[in-house]
Amino acid sequence: MKNLLFTTTMLLIAASSLAQLYVKPTTVGNNPSYIYAKDVQLYVEGTIGLEKNPLGDYEGSIYLREQAQLFQGGTTSYNSGDGLLSVYQTTNADQYDYNYWSSPVGLNAGAIGNTTNGPLRINVSDDSTTLPTDTGGTTFNPNWTGISTPTSLRISSTWLYKHTNESIDWQYVGGADGVQPGYGFSMKGTNTSTGATANDDPNVQQYDFRGRPNTGDIEVNLTGDEGTLAGNPYPSALDLAKFFYEPGNESIDEILFWDEDRSVDSHYYVDNKGGYGSWIPLTAGAGNTLPGMYTPAPFLSYDNNGDPENTAGDPGVIDGAIYPRRFSPIGQGFMINSDATGGTVTFKNSMRTFVAMDGTNSVLRSADTPTSQSNNLASIDTNYQDENNTDDDDNEDNEGSDWESSLSNTIPYMRLNAYFPGSHRREMALLFSNQSTKGFDRGFDANHPMDASSEMAMTIEDGRKLVIQTIPWSVDAIVPLMVKVDIPGSIVLSAYEETNLPFQDAYLFDLAHSSYQLITDGNTATANIEDIGESTNRFYIVFKSQDQVEYETAEKTGLNLAKETVDVFQDNRLSVMEILNPERFDIKEAAVFDMSGKLVHTERNIGDQTRYNFPTTTLSDGVYIVKLTTQDNLLLDYKITIYNKN
Repeated sequence: MKNLLFTTTMLLIAASSLAQLYVKPTTVGNNPSYIYAKDVQLYVEGTIGLEKNPLGDYEGSIYLREQAQLFQGGTTSYNSGDGLLSVYQTTNADQYDYNYWSSPVGLNAGAIGNTTNGPLRINVSDDSTTLPTDTGGTTFNPNWTGISTPTSLRISSTWLYKHTNESIDWQYVGGADGVQPGYGFSMKGTNTSTGATANDDPNVQQYDFRGRPNTGDIEVNLTGDEGTLAGNPYPSALDLAKFFYEPGNESIDEILFWDEDRSVDSHYYVDNKGGYGSWIPLTAGAGNTLPGMYTPAPFLSYDNNGDPENTAGDPGVIDGAIYPRRFSPIGQGFMINSDATGGTVTFKNSMRTFVAMDGTNSVLRSADTPTSQSNNLASIDTNYQDENNTDDDDNEDNEGSDWESSLSNTIPYMRLNAYFPGSHRREMALLFSNQSTKGFDRGFDANHPMDASSEMAMTIEDGRKLVIQTIPWSVDAIVPLMVKVDIPGSIVLSAYEETNLPFQDAYLFDLAHSSYQLITDGNTATANIEDIGESTNRFYIVFKSQDQVEYETAEKTGLNLAKETVDVFQDNRLSVMEILNPERFDIKEAAVFDMSGKLVHTERNIGDQTRYNFPTTTLSDGVYIVKLTTQDNLLLDYKITIYNKN
């Protein structure tokens, strides 16, 4: 047989000579020709033509093994032929666990010269064998369980779906070939392992993606803010920061990654727990070496209708971990959240980069251990080679970029942990940068998934709810919080990770009860929620003295104006209590308490009337406290003396 074995040393010599690559059998019979690339960067400046070898054991034209990755230049032409690229990807998802995938290869239909990226051959996920050039083939099992044996791989077709249009929601794929390049699909793992070593998870499964390698510009349509399942479409790592900031891709708000509790062994929807983690790139530009910010998924329970629900559970409920997400490995699928207008976004060869899937800078969720929390914003140590990924037509902005220099070692941030006892945790991130504003800054802020029945989110003036927020630092900064619950209870908030903070203390301020609790330096604050539904204008994260904050938040919410204009007085001659409301605040409730603290009378849904009164003939003479609560949870207190003369 005739083959090329590329090593790292050989690649440095060979890469510059591969302007166009064409691989075909030299003779018919037992002499296949192929390239075997092991732990190298294989770069082709142009298109690739592949002709399939006739032998089953060596039918592939190019084999990528042990972290080898394929790169191509140009954007106007596509690969051709019926030959095969073979690349491995490994996951430890067992028969019960979902992964989101995106294929790096497509169908091989057409003769040499056919220029297109083919759609995914869904059974492209072949079974790797002990011979690194052979494949065991794949069949589909209509039952719930995927099965892997030493001689065959049977994928459960029950769990194969795509999500390309919010109006259609999830679409069943099964064994069809209907997933176009750039889009993703869901798939569960298998019941046993093939290819696991003694140190691997017992459910590790190695898949062999075989087909024509994708290259060039690949477009994905985003249909709104419900999310589009997409993924890395290339047989190399993908820089999601470049993808996010590519001109024309401005409709991307954030990228979401599915994660779930892998310890739950059930196919029933109501038994499983999972959710989405959110990622944004932060700083734009060629000098950006930051991995971005990722907030892990809460593991939520769902009912039969697919709606989240609160469930009693272990107070030590486990949620998702933090994973490096900027460099998306081969085969990684993810949800793209866009603004309401949607639009078309484009993957390009200029976004491809060599970053090994090593568990530090690049992971496939189920295959590697999470990164250290404290290193999540550290600068990246990468082997990115800019000269091997420069597109003369569309990549001018990347020429000369220096990936060894960093804008700064870190951006100051703290991770917030909002714990809903017995249910789940919602982790958020608050960052501080003068590159941001108080409004929504694309790339620095991430919309909140709001996919749980009880939630906490940071809010901004346009009403957006955020799970990641970056603000310019000021000691005067005030971060409003939205709290939503479906049952009354408590929420525990803390800053569990603090990095390079420009302040020493941060507090949770409860305006309704004038409570002030430290959340930094290992402290926790408890927010007691009495009413179900959403609550705003009550909770704030603040950074300075209680007296200053009370005054400023009162100004911000209109409390000072309410105190100055809303009045309550008792007309003892007519035995009525009257509320004057000239600025038309929407008053939700008036509660009258005697001096022992007993509630003796309540008036509800008063609204925005300028004058409102109610009789006090049933109340005994004495001094009372009247508390008015507005729909915005502003609280006003008055002391009234009742003396009924009649």
